Parts: sequence; C-alpha cells; structure tokens
Amino acid sequence: MMEAGITAQINAEVLAGITLGQLVNPGTPVIYGSVPVRARMDNLADSYGAPETSQYNVDCVQLARFYKLPCYSTSGVCDSKEPGTQSSIERLFSDILVTLSGPQYLHCAFGLLDCNSIFSLLQAVLDDAHFQMLKFFLRPAPLGAEELNEALKQIRAVAETPQKLFIKYIRPMMRSGQLSMPYPFEGDGQKDTAFTLAYERTQELLAKPVQHIDEATTRKVFEQTPGLLPRLNIYAERRQS
Repeated sequence: MMEAGITAQINAEVLAGITLGQLVNPGTPVIYGSVPVRARMDNLADSYGAPETSQYNVDCVQLARFYKLPCYSTSGVCDSKEPGTQSSIERLFSDILVTLSGPQYLHCAFGLLDCNSIFSLLQAVLDDAHFQMLKFFLRPAPLGAEELNEALKQIRAVAETPQKLFIKYIRPMMRSGQLSMPYPFEGDGQKDTAFTLAYERTQELLAKPVQHIDEATTRKVFEQTPGLLPRLNIYAERRQS
C-alpha cells in the first residue's frame, strides 16, 4: 500500500503542475518529472539508496508513458558518504533498473554521494566506466536479416571443418568494438584492486591541462538555454576582467 500511495500522490502533484502550466501558457512543452524517494525512519532524511527509490522511479516512468508525456527520472543514487562497495551496489542497482524502464531523460547523479549532497572525483571516474558498460548493455541488438544470414553462413562454414573453430570470425569482431571491453579497473585475479586503479586514473586525469568549452559553443548554450546564470559564462567573466 505504501508504494501505491506514494505513487498516487506523486502522480497527482505532477499532473497538477502540468495543468497549472497549461492554464498559464497553453501548449507550453512539459515533462513528467519526479525524484521520488523514501524517508529514513531514524532521521527522516531521504534514502536514495533504498530499493524502493528505484521502484518509485520505475512507477513514475510507466505513468508518464500512460499519459504519453516525456519523462525525467533519476538513477545512480546512493546513501553512502564515500566510494566503496555500498555506493557501487546501490548506484548500479538504480542505474540498471531505472534505465530499463525507459525514461526519455535520465539524471545519473554522476559522482554524487551522500544522497546527492557531495561530489567525489573518484566516484565520478568509477561512474564513467559503469555508464559506458550500461550504454553497451542497452544498445539495440543487431539482429536484422543480414546479420542472421551472415551468422548462418559462418556456422555452416565452421561445421564443415574438422576443427570446428570460429577464431577467424571472432578476431575481426573483437577488433570492431562489437564485444564489450574488459572492466578498466579489473585486478590481476588475485585481489580486488578496483578502487586503487580508479584512484590512479583519477590522478592521471587531474594531471592533465584543464580544457574549457570553446567560446562559440558557450555563447550558443547561453543563447538557447534560458535561466542560466551569467556568472557561469567563463568567457564573459574574462572579458569583464
């Protein structure tokens, strides 16, 4: 009953906001946006890492689909205050479930910890690797008529040989990027060194020169995105100084 009640309340609030927006400005573009969480019973703070949080987000995505509205949802959240096993499990659990539900816009809480209140560079490096794996996992399967015919052709060719080896077909595929790459922070098989390797990658990135978005792109972003604070435009600040 808790899930049904929370989902019903969220839906009523979102629809009320959408209705108000249409009354003020008929035809204005809207999205079905929500960041549903459950509360901790010990301090009444939000519990982003709880499994229910992902379920509430999935529910809201399905409601948005029912109303045929684009949906903004949240994933990759956790309660942990530092990178570790807890943060990785909570974030990946959230990323996979919510992403599979199909929101059009997804806030992945990149590098955020402690209920999205702090940013960690190390967590951001880990997230980058996990997001790449998730994107690969969610890509459309190449299973058209051409791919199926090629697969059957390879099976027949290999079945007619005494060795029954697919090596000459597998090697080109490995080089093409169609197979997922090894986990970038994988250890040597003897011990778990994921966080040590991620830390080394963090230091490597920090040692590189800082690169800003070029002035033409920055100007375009500020022109096309209403509401951005002018002080965020580093090029405007440089001209003033």
